[in-house]
Amino acid sequence: MTIRVNWHHAVPENLCLYQANTRLHCWESSNKGTAKLAVKLAQNMEFSLRDTHQNTLAKKTVKVNAVVSTKYRRKLKTDWSLF
Repeated sequence: MTIRVNWHHAVPENLCLYQANTRLHCWESSNKGTAKLAVKLAQNMEFSLRDTHQNTLAKKTVKVNAVVSTKYRRKLKTDWSLF
């Protein structure tokens, strides 16, 4: 999955984007930023924008909606045949 991140701040700061506790991208002395990143999501995940002291300035939870559960997937081929 590809995500696009846009942010702006009143004062230039060193900020990093995190997926849970994993750092994805950082900006140095910037008051705005943009990034296009490839991420993997298997479950609901929180993304956050943090400063150098690990203070969270913004966060967003991305929810994963499964269209079809693979656990209960219907078999496409029968186990028996008439021939």
